[in-house]
Amino acid sequence: MRILWICQLFPPVIATRSFAAGKLVLALQERGTESSVVSDEPNGAADSSPLWNSIAADVRRIAPRRVSAWGRLRRACAFKFPRKAAWIADAYQAALDLCATARPDAIVSQYAPFEGHVVGYAAARKTRLPWIAFFSDPWPGHVQPRPYYRDPGVAGRILYSFWARAIWRQADAVLFPSVRLRDHMLAHHGPPRKRRCEILRHVAGTEPAPLALPDRFVVLHSGQAGGQSRPVTPFLRGLEMFIERNPSARSRSRVIFSGSLDATEADREIVGRLGDVVEIRGNRPYSESCREMASAAALLLIEAPMAAGVYLPSKFADYVGTTLPVLCLSPAGGEVADLLREIGQMPVSQTDPQAIAGDLEARYAAWANGTLRERFSTAALREKFLPGKVAGDFETFCRRAGGLP
Repeated sequence: MRILWICQLFPPVIATRSFAAGKLVLALQERGTESSVVSDEPNGAADSSPLWNSIAADVRRIAPRRVSAWGRLRRACAFKFPRKAAWIADAYQAALDLCATARPDAIVSQYAPFEGHVVGYAAARKTRLPWIAFFSDPWPGHVQPRPYYRDPGVAGRILYSFWARAIWRQADAVLFPSVRLRDHMLAHHGPPRKRRCEILRHVAGTEPAPLALPDRFVVLHSGQAGGQSRPVTPFLRGLEMFIERNPSARSRSRVIFSGSLDATEADREIVGRLGDVVEIRGNRPYSESCREMASAAALLLIEAPMAAGVYLPSKFADYVGTTLPVLCLSPAGGEVADLLREIGQMPVSQTDPQAIAGDLEARYAAWANGTLRERFSTAALREKFLPGKVAGDFETFCRRAGGLP
């Protein structure tokens, strides 16, 4: 099978969606599926993980270029989308070139950003190839739950309504990483005409952690944290309560933020008081982050406070890949909570420091008596995110969508 991918974010671009796409292409490569990719030119720092060097795909990087106002208007009218009109036109031509040379069996476009779906839609109409649209997040902005909600205005709503109808009418399949996201999108847009909605989980890029527990109670958060979308203040307050109630745990515990931390003034004050417990390491290459995860006693996931959690963070797949315990600060009614319930576990409220302190105490006690992995393991979820399993599901969805053998 041969796939043409339209995804602006692709390794070595540093972004979780970029890494998720790269891992899926590598998993498909292991099964003999060939890939061609139309993507953005990396803008700024690139991820230096050697993992991406093994991607054998033909990747066409579309660099931004300056065009006249008339040129932008002409392209925006041709593709019925005003943003990044020059990039869309160049990516469309690259997609047609790859269709002629690589002869793909299907076109797959990814959101976000949305421009990839514009290119996928146009290329599929031109070539008559099966087209699969993948949504990793709710779309458009006014469909996203708070705090991610963004009102595009009257003109934006009209534009996105047109594109929702176009995708739902034209796509041979629409993929989502979570059941909750699929249901959320269908509630807003209705079922696609061809009625192909499938769940494609993220690929875990990690291996099971060593069975031996580390000699310190290390809780690690990988990736971005803090700010409005992933506030860390409740967790830090819960951590401080845990240390105050268990003074002996102070010298034996470590909380590591491996990635960028958008800390508030209150966060910095707490970190100052817990300077011997909290470590902020900054960004790491993806492969190094995976090794760091495997060396921890437990992993930390912080989601945005929202009424219903429709997201499935790709980080969660990597966490589960290690089989380590995962302390999830997630909505009680959400995708992560649903998965945890399958293995008899529950998330902790993102806004309740007392509950967070209590969960840390339970995990610390289990670590101290050597039962942490036994009591809080996520091994039973790992199969859902295995590269071979996800790649096999993807190939099945492609065959169904395109009537392929």
